[in-house]
Amino acid sequence: MKLRSYCDWEGRPTVLFQEDNGTLFALSRMEGRSDWTPVDANDVSVSGAVLSLDALRKAFPTTLGDDEVPSAEKLMWQSPPAAAR
Repeated sequence: MKLRSYCDWEGRPTVLFQEDNGTLFALSRMEGRSDWTPVDANDVSVSGAVLSLDALRKAFPTTLGDDEVPSAEKLMWQSPPAAAR
């Protein structure tokens, strides 16, 4: 799995990934400092505004704070839920 982009998706910080087979996978913070939650990756790829990591942190300072943004390396060791694919 590789990082495809960081996004502002419907006012939420979102990270879009692409699996080796081309399938998209996205994680977003839904409210405040909630856990990163799988969301509709196809919707994110169509309607999310692509940002750099710095721009994502500036756009969502209270939501992200100093928390770590999900990375492809960490996700490679986990299997995304089938429902999120």
